[in-house]
Amino acid sequence: MKENTQLTKTDLIGTWKLIDFKITKPDGQTKDWGPKSNGVLIYDESGHMSTSINSGADTNVAAKDLDKNILFYAGTYEVTDKNQVHHFVTNASDPKRIGKEMIRNAEITNQKYLRLTADGEYGQANLLWEKA
Repeated sequence: MKENTQLTKTDLIGTWKLIDFKITKPDGQTKDWGPKSNGVLIYDESGHMSTSINSGADTNVAAKDLDKNILFYAGTYEVTDKNQVHHFVTNASDPKRIGKEMIRNAEITNQKYLRLTADGEYGQANLLWEKA
């Protein structure tokens, strides 16, 4: 996508592989979401989406700590004229997200990379995805 080009639903449709996931905290510090994060993001033509990400955590992580290393949600999506993607969550690893609208600023470069940014409870999330 070139600068100032409107994002469309067609631009998003497909499967994306997570390349990078960083959080910028309110104090300005930036850190990786987790060690060796990996994930998949899927947008389909019918308007449904799903994302699953894990931190690549050690397999010896205690079961009680797994929820800190897994991020999943699914639902529907819409693209706005502000180059934003609105995710309407119907299922999630964090039950507090179910029923929420999650707004993501979106930019596609070279028709190959998708950058999503959003402000959240832990700071600003910055995710880079590559078309699979």
